[in-house]
Amino acid sequence: MVQTKDAEFIELNKKFTTCEKVTASLLTEVCKYRDNITTMLNSQAEFGIILAEIYDPSLGMPPGEVTPRRTQTAPESMQAVNDFQAVMRETRDILLPEIDKLEFQVVQPLTDMQTNMKLIRKTITKRDHKLIDYDRYRISLQKLRDKKEKTLSDERQIYKAGGSASPDPSALSASPAPSSPKPWQASAVPGAAPAAKPWQTGAGVKPWQTGGAGAGLNSLLKEELPGFFYYKTHLMEPIFHIFYYLQLRIYRIMLDRMGPISGSGYFDLSMDVQQGYEARKQDTLATV
Repeated sequence: MVQTKDAEFIELNKKFTTCEKVTASLLTEVCKYRDNITTMLNSQAEFGIILAEIYDPSLGMPPGEVTPRRTQTAPESMQAVNDFQAVMRETRDILLPEIDKLEFQVVQPLTDMQTNMKLIRKTITKRDHKLIDYDRYRISLQKLRDKKEKTLSDERQIYKAGGSASPDPSALSASPAPSSPKPWQASAVPGAAPAAKPWQTGAGVKPWQTGGAGAGLNSLLKEELPGFFYYKTHLMEPIFHIFYYLQLRIYRIMLDRMGPISGSGYFDLSMDVQQGYEARKQDTLATV
């Protein structure tokens, strides 16, 4: 079956599909970042509490007993643990409000945009279904018209199918009311006469572009999708800026708080966790 195609709409639909994928991907990554940072802050604060309990000299002693354990915790180690616990708690308390900003300034606008895009996608799907119905009627009508010998039943079917596949006369003659120029219509001039629509020219008019509910959806989408792209751009730019500077602030706060305790010799910020473990493991093998 030869499908009716609208090159302008196909191009707009491709662009809209790309917007859907980019928005969904960005929202997923932002939510992952938000959840991972929150989990890290809470887990490190809890880890600081656990370390303080493990290094507590009174660990395992009966209540009221003042006899020290056989092996005492080095004062430097105990101080490093206390510093770590305090820094992690302070860092968490400072950064969690920043995470809340991420929720309201980035996640929520992206979620709202995605909700609107789902509504637009429903309209596009409805338009596609109307196009399928139109093509089915159009092809049925063409087959009936191509028959050399037509029966009375064929003539009735031609009349019936023609009503579904023919242009809507009201759409051909109606002139839409002039509207104010929209921001994304750069060529629009206030006070100027609106440009002639395809159904107003009388030339090159296709039934799909002029008649029925499907044609109305097709025209509506071609008119409004450029506006959606315009406003999406103006929304996404500040979202990217906000997300970038929030990440920058979060990392700066973490480094500022971790910097002082890294000078104690117990924490090395130049190595990741595995590298630090392997280095300490080599130092303790002889003792073990």
